Order: sequence, then structure tokens, then C-alpha cells
Amino acid sequence: MREIIFLTSNRLKFLHAKYIAKQYDVEIIQYQEKFYGIGYEEPRISDRDELLKKSMEDAIRRWQKNISNPEKTFFFIEDTSVIIDSLSEKKEFPGVDIKFWMKKNSFSSVDKKLKQKGNNRKVTVRSDILLYIPKYYRTKNDKEYKKFTSSINGKVTDREYNLKTNPIYPWLDNKTFNKWFVPEGCDKPISSLSINIADRYDFRKNAIKEMLEFLESRNIPHKKIKGYKQENLYLTNNCIFLICGLPCAGKTTLGIFLSDKFGYYHIEASDFMYLSYYNHHGVNSKIKIGDFAEKALKENPNVVVDQIIDNIKNVKNIPTIITGFRSPKELERFLYLYDGPYKTKSVLIEADFDLRWERNINRNKLKQSPTKEEFLAINTQQLNMGLRKIIEQLHLDNIVNNKSIDFYLNEFISKYKVTPLKRNKCKLEDLKKIPEKLEVAILLTLINSQDKVDNYLTTTQITYLVNNFFNCDKSKNNISRYFNQRFHPYYEIQKNNGKLKYRLSNTGRGRAKILLFSNPIIY
Repeated sequence: MREIIFLTSNRLKFLHAKYIAKQYDVEIIQYQEKFYGIGYEEPRISDRDELLKKSMEDAIRRWQKNISNPEKTFFFIEDTSVIIDSLSEKKEFPGVDIKFWMKKNSFSSVDKKLKQKGNNRKVTVRSDILLYIPKYYRTKNDKEYKKFTSSINGKVTDREYNLKTNPIYPWLDNKTFNKWFVPEGCDKPISSLSINIADRYDFRKNAIKEMLEFLESRNIPHKKIKGYKQENLYLTNNCIFLICGLPCAGKTTLGIFLSDKFGYYHIEASDFMYLSYYNHHGVNSKIKIGDFAEKALKENPNVVVDQIIDNIKNVKNIPTIITGFRSPKELERFLYLYDGPYKTKSVLIEADFDLRWERNINRNKLKQSPTKEEFLAINTQQLNMGLRKIIEQLHLDNIVNNKSIDFYLNEFISKYKVTPLKRNKCKLEDLKKIPEKLEVAILLTLINSQDKVDNYLTTTQITYLVNNFFNCDKSKNNISRYFNQRFHPYYEIQKNNGKLKYRLSNTGRGRAKILLFSNPIIY
């Protein structure tokens, strides 16, 4: 899969481009994720061509200065402009200045200006993309970069709508010009349209598609083609377990048990739902994770599964237990995509409501526990996400967890004939050298410290622990950069007095455990 870097600090633009590119075998990466600190300076000028030229020249200069192998990696920049006909007398207006213009104007002020001009509300929204073509891939006719443009006509809405940002497709928001832009043929702003209809009037879509099709013509990315799933000779009786159930049924307990005692990789599906949530809305959003998850699974049931499949591929062939899928479509998607050496087994864990409620209270002893009514509402929401159908499908393939923990775990091991993996475990105290990958060093440090330090930590505290554990001198900047570049499924995040703090998530704990069965120095 070819990587293309999108030089932008705008999360909404990045998510939008990634969404448009999903049918291609290409990974669009926001520049902070891989090349921290590289961007470009966009001049404040009204001439679009000159602005694009100067922006790209600055981007190329920084790219070639800061990237070790700049002539084999593609990147692109994008500029959005808006042309309101009646306000564009001598030049396009507000044109490329749209983001600054939006900050200065309200709907009432814009509406007043348009009415003073005869109420001509026609508008064009335009996207310009410049793709850098590395020397390695250039033909003799290629220049340093190539331009792609697309636009959509419409009008400025004649009334203000009370809109909320779409939690799954956040570029359909209530802040950018999308909240006022009514595409030709529609009767309300694009931000209020369903994604299927909004896609028809996507002003960036054709520019991004033309860019990807240009690359495809050079055999760089390829359109994704659904292939067949090969038949595998299963290595052992161990499985990829897909464990489902309502809150506090015992799913995570089982995952941790198989991780600690049997060497399984434990993945918590909700950690990847949080990852998607943070990527869409950051850490300051007022949107509740439960509401985001419910809508995400309804509109895009692959949102968690696809990330988990990629994660499993990166850790090679290790029996895995995935806890917390909530929709039958997630199970179907996983079975379709997974082509590793293990058979898969979906299992439902059940327990009485009152017993689960008691477990919920015990789990939340150190923080405010949901009331019984709130806990019931969480149950109902998860049933609506798809668990109701999963329960119907798996009711004959279940484990009832109404007795002791030992009875529950032993019943699972006996029923599914789980056997320990025969692998040598690395002892943390034997590590004499810091691993090559910083992420590995952080995970091993936190798993080593979790019994002593189970609270959330700042990057300064994590740096101290890493340096102390490996007797090294890792810079705090490197560790801060690791956490700031992108979100990871391996950590839970807490914001306290404006500072972000981290601790291992269940998936992070599982990942750290399996590192101990590999050579963590070179992993």
C-alpha cells in the first residue's frame, strides 16, 4: 500500500481526504503522524495561483530539508476557496481568504450584504490540490508538482440552520462554510445532508480522485479489489476469539486471563472506537463516546474492525482474543478480512443484570459509578448498536458467567480447549538495552510499572520512567512528540488541569505482553 503525505494541520481536511481515498490501495497520512514539524507557510494573498505557487515552493523546500529520502515519497497540499458572485466585483471574494472571512462574519451580516446586492446568492466552492512528484517517479515531461481542481456550484442559504457537526463525517460541520453552502439541486446546506447525498456534491472529491487516478496510471496506488479468502492449514487448536456481551459480563476479564496465562494478544474493540473518536474530534469534544459509537456503527460498521485487522497484521501470527464487538456486521467484516493461520470463534458471554450491575459498582470504586438507571441506559444503547442481534445469533454458543471467576474461566478453557503457547518469555529485568522503537520502550516501561504506577502519567513522568528503566537518556521531546503526532489504541487519555495524561489501555497491556514473547530490542 502506497503512503501519501497530506501536509495539513487541519484534522477535518485530513479525515475528508482519507474518506474519499478509501476505495484506493493508498494510505493518506497527516504530516504530523509521520514527519513531525514539517509543513509550509501559506502567504496571506488573494491571488490563488500565486498563493498556491508560493505555498508549494515553501513546502518542497522544507520537505527536501527535513526528510531523509524526499525523492521517493509523495505529498500534497490543498487549498479551499469560495467565490460569492455578488460580492466578487473586482476579484473573487472571499476567495482563498475564506477561513479568515468566516471568523469575521455571522450569517446575519452575510445575509445583509447579499440583500444589499440584489440578493444574488450564487456561490462556487472550489478545491485545488498540488501533488509533489518525487524525482524517482518523474517522467521527462513531469514538473515538480501537478495540480488538480474540482468545484461545486450552489447558493448561500437564505436562512440560518441550527446544525450540529456530523460525529462520523465531521467535515459536514457547523463552523466552516459548509454550514451555509446549499449545493445546486438541494434545498438545505450540505452539512445537514446525509453522507450519501453529500457525497454527490463533494467539492473536494473529484480533485482527490483525479490525483489518485493519476498516481494509479503510474502504477503507484491501486484500487482495492476484493479478493478471495484462502483456506489455511490451522497451526493449532487455538483460535482468534471474538468475545461479545453486555457491559460487565466478563469479556475483559477473560481477555486479560488469556493474555497473562496463555500468551494470547488481547485487543479491546472499544480502544479502537476511542481511537476513531479522537481522530475525528480530538480530546476536547463534548460529543459523548457512546453517542459517537452508536452512530459510527450504524453508518460505518467497519470503523473498528478495519483498524483491528491492520493491527493484527503488524504483530504477525499470534492467537488473539478480541473483546467488545457490538454489531453482527463487525463479526461478518472480521471473518471476511481475516486470512491468518488461525480459525475464528465467536462467543457470547452472558450474566444476570443485577450481577453485572454489582460488578460495575466494584469496577468504579475509585470514581463515580453510573447510577442503576444510567447503567441500564448504557445497556440499552449497546443493544441498539447491534448486541441484540448478536445475542440472538450466538445464544447457543455462549458461556454464562453467574458464578465465581475461577468457575467461569475454567469453563471457557475446557469448552474451547485453549492451550498455552509454547514460547520463551523475555524477562524485563534482563533487558540491558533500550529497544530500537520508542513505542516498544514506552509499552515495556509502562507494563513494568503498572503494579506500582496505575494512575495516568504526563509525558514528563513517562520520560522519567523510560530513562530509569532502561538506564538511558531519552529526550522528553521525543516522547512528547510520539504522543502528540497521533493517537494510539494503546493508551487511555485523561485531561487534567489542561494537561494530557496517559496510561495503558487493555489493548496496550495486551500489546506489551506479547512483546515479551518476541525480541523487544529489535522489534
